[in-house]
Amino acid sequence: MKKPHIYLISVLLTVLLIFSLLVTGCLMLLCFKGLDTDTALNIAQEKNLAERVHVSLTQRFTDLENATGIPLSVYENTITAENCDKMIQESIRNGFGYLNGRNADASFNPDFSVLETDMRAFLSAYADEHGVEKDAGYELAVKNAMTAAKQEIKDSCDVYRFGALYDAKALQKAQRILKWSGFLAVGSGLITLLIALFLFMTNHAEGRHGFYWGGIAVIIASVLLLVPAVWLTRTKWFDRFAVKTDQVFAAVTGYLYTMTHAAERMAIWGIAAGFVMIVLFVLLHIRSRRAAALRNTKH
Repeated sequence: MKKPHIYLISVLLTVLLIFSLLVTGCLMLLCFKGLDTDTALNIAQEKNLAERVHVSLTQRFTDLENATGIPLSVYENTITAENCDKMIQESIRNGFGYLNGRNADASFNPDFSVLETDMRAFLSAYADEHGVEKDAGYELAVKNAMTAAKQEIKDSCDVYRFGALYDAKALQKAQRILKWSGFLAVGSGLITLLIALFLFMTNHAEGRHGFYWGGIAVIIASVLLLVPAVWLTRTKWFDRFAVKTDQVFAAVTGYLYTMTHAAERMAIWGIAAGFVMIVLFVLLHIRSRRAAALRNTKH
């Protein structure tokens, strides 16, 4: 590098490229992994969330039997692992659909016709057996019992707590930003390409140096992404979260670890790409030196 101002400009552009690559990489992870519904659906299968919810609801309704007088058998046809899996998938699709701007809200409405039939049959038999008049008060009691049971089941199947976040207005705030993440990723990618183009143009006299500076930027950006991701994974940092509900803890930590593993893979590929660029620079540099030596020998 013979001209000092070319060197200084290259350093400045490399620093800008490092941060641009980091931002672009994080936005790509968010768009293609974090906001992808399949990511959460796969976690639900890997962590066996349906069975966890089934066990949780079975225990919950067993515990409530003394207070409500309604036995577990009334709920069993509704809270099977298969039905829980369907409700979990519906809650995930609706929640991520809302975050991506496809849905008007994050709510989901499972089919509770079986529960309504079983509960009404039990309460009707109970009323007949104990001489309870089936008046307006009775109907209100049936309605309240059904509403409470449905809400209990929905809350348990909402493993990412989209409903609670929506009620707290937190999900709406996140949605207003996240629905533009794709445009932000494209914009950041274009800025990265422009910086890289300026870097190569700055070194146009010796084009191979563009690969050197570009490779350095890619490696540093990848290391800055890799180090915290590896630390989070190796220390199992997300396991420290104080979440009492088993299925929610499994879903949230599973999602976060999936994202950190994706970041690790992206960083490793980035480091490999950076080294390829450095090797390419070295090969071009050697060829240039040999060509210069041959010219000097002829003269």
